Amino acid sequence: MDSRIRTTESLEPAADEQTLIELARIFAEKSSQIPDIIPPYIASSLVANERRYYYVAGKDRQGRPRLFEVFLVKPTGELDAVPACLYPGAVLELFPTDLQILAAPDPWGGKVPDLTTTQIADGLQSIYLDEQRND
Repeated sequence: MDSRIRTTESLEPAADEQTLIELARIFAEKSSQIPDIIPPYIASSLVANERRYYYVAGKDRQGRPRLFEVFLVKPTGELDAVPACLYPGAVLELFPTDLQILAAPDPWGGKVPDLTTTQIADGLQSIYLDEQRND
C-alpha cells in the first residue's frame, strides 16, 4: 500500500481528533478489502513516541481484533499512511495477531528469538531506515 495515501482532498491542519478518527474509519470502508479483516471497522488514536497515531481495525473471522491501517497527520491536515515497519510498538500491542505475523518463524524453520513488541518495532524501523539510506 502506498505510504502516501491521501484520505482527504483538503482538510484544515487544525482538524479535531474526532474528525480525523472518522476520516480514518471512512478510508477503511472505502478501500479495497484486506483478506481476513472484516467490518465493522473502528478507528481510534493513541500517542506513542510523542506523536499521535490514528489507526483503524476490523476483526478476523474468529472475532479477533485485526489492524487495518495506521496514520499520522501531515502538516496539511491529511492523514498519511504509515509503513508497517514504522508502526509504534504501542499499536502492535493492541493487535497480537498482527504482531505474531511479524514475529513468525523464518522459512527455514527457526524460531524468532523472544523479543518485546518495542524491540520488534525498533528493528523493523531500523531496517526500513537503512533501506531508505541505500536507495
